[in-house]
Amino acid sequence: MDQAAQGVSVIALLMVCGFVLQRTRALPANSVAALTAVVYWATTPALLFHQLATANVREPCPARSSLLVAAASGTATALLCALAMGIARCGREDIVLGTMAGSVTNAVHIGLPIAIYVLGRGEAVAPIVIFQLAFLTPLFFTLAEWVGQARPFSLTSFVHTLVTNPMVIAMVAGVAVGLSGIALPGLIEKSTNMLGQAAPPLVLIAFGASLVGNRLHIEARDARAITISVLAKLVLHPLLAYAIAVLIGLSHAQVFQVCVMAALPSAQNAFIAAQRSRSGLDVARAVVALTSVASLGVVLVIAWLMHAPAS
Repeated sequence: MDQAAQGVSVIALLMVCGFVLQRTRALPANSVAALTAVVYWATTPALLFHQLATANVREPCPARSSLLVAAASGTATALLCALAMGIARCGREDIVLGTMAGSVTNAVHIGLPIAIYVLGRGEAVAPIVIFQLAFLTPLFFTLAEWVGQARPFSLTSFVHTLVTNPMVIAMVAGVAVGLSGIALPGLIEKSTNMLGQAAPPLVLIAFGASLVGNRLHIEARDARAITISVLAKLVLHPLLAYAIAVLIGLSHAQVFQVCVMAALPSAQNAFIAAQRSRSGLDVARAVVALTSVASLGVVLVIAWLMHAPAS
């Protein structure tokens, strides 16, 4: 697990970097808000636009079965996680951000090294990245904005928030360019690629900086939401991926692949959404941290249970 461990180490190192910069006051007091604003308005939309605009979206997806599993298991996990939190009487902010943390995976930052070493196929992350960038991530950012406003639900307001979300705009623009078959001008291609590559480290540095002076004061309500979210991410999601993959007749190697991808930790974007909307922050921060530590162990258990060596 050298490469997988290296991926975890890189994530930890960048978080420590943010923590140290904030702790030593090398960063100003409002640095977390500033960094998350850059991620929300610039780097993540650039990443989303570049990925979709440069992909050949008109061609049939060779990994369409894995994409189907990623979409079905991710959606089902989100719905069941939200339902469980509702039954547990969690607050609506915790439900939205906890469900995001419990269903959106860190497919790029830690998923890629795990895919390369455990699966022997770096492209295994593509289906889940496509599904999340195109649907789950923009949806949850929009819902987080809504609950952060602390006002009754309005369809008009929700649609307005959705269509003004920078990631939704980037997604639509990226798909439009991809479908058109028009190659991006070199300046646009290189600038969006460069800007998009800044998203992962900025997210991790912001997350580490946010830990300074912010202990996880877990109340009973938060504990319920955190527990449900962590179990949804590390237990429910892989189990659903396994069941769906077996149901549609995927091979043993493909079943192993989708299970490992589903067992990845919560995406740091859950923290970004919480930080930006000022809602569910303790839940999102705790779930991201806990799953980042525990997910590698879950992947090892899956590999042991399925006796699937790297290919």
